[in-house]
Amino acid sequence: MLAAMGCILSTTTAQAANFTSIRIGDMDGFGYGNGAGYKAANGSAVNVDGQGFLGNGDFLPDLNENGKFATYQGDDFDNRTDAEKSNVDVQVTGNGFRDNGSTGSQFTDLSLSTSYLDTLAGVTPLQMEQKEALRTQKLGVQEQIN
Repeated sequence: MLAAMGCILSTTTAQAANFTSIRIGDMDGFGYGNGAGYKAANGSAVNVDGQGFLGNGDFLPDLNENGKFATYQGDDFDNRTDAEKSNVDVQVTGNGFRDNGSTGSQFTDLSLSTSYLDTLAGVTPLQMEQKEALRTQKLGVQEQIN
């Protein structure tokens, strides 16, 4: 019994490394690198601090340069490598966690806007027009209610 208690005490005193972060996917600025040549929707550079790849505090590019970064505005992107698309190249880094078989790299470097999800799901342009018409009609009804 004493040996068993010693075993319990020793396992409860073991501590894991301090948690700092978990990053799933590569560090390539969403496939835009350091963002050179791209502007944010506010007209400024996408790489706010000018340091390294796009990351925390930086912007995604306003691809069609219309001053908006929005779904159904032409700002969808897919900068995944073939390995990322097939979820083969799963890169997980950080401290203070245990990777139990992470997946998810197929969702990195990809716009998750609703307009791009339509494309992925095989929604046709006609279906998109009908969807947009219904959305406009819904907004009109909502305005009347308000």
